[in-house]
Amino acid sequence: MTPWSMIANGTCRGTGRRMSARLDGDLDARTQGRFDRHIAGCRRCAQVLESLRRTLDLLREVGSAPPAAAPTASVAPDVLRRIGAGRRNDTDGAR
Repeated sequence: MTPWSMIANGTCRGTGRRMSARLDGDLDARTQGRFDRHIAGCRRCAQVLESLRRTLDLLREVGSAPPAAAPTASVAPDVLRRIGAGRRNDTDGAR
């Protein structure tokens, strides 16, 4: 059983529902205090929270990366030529 499924189905259910809100800073002070106390004493929830935090950080990095440049028109003929050459080499060895 994964830590997330244990949180979603166990005694930590309310904590699991609040993780994104905590990372976004959307919890009121009282709820955030209860949440933080729970995280401090629950290794499973702390692991899931850290995993979610890392995932969101990676998504932000990907979202801020500039888009890749489109291939030039000369790329397609070169790729097709290489594919054709590979096919010829494959059939030569089959004889």
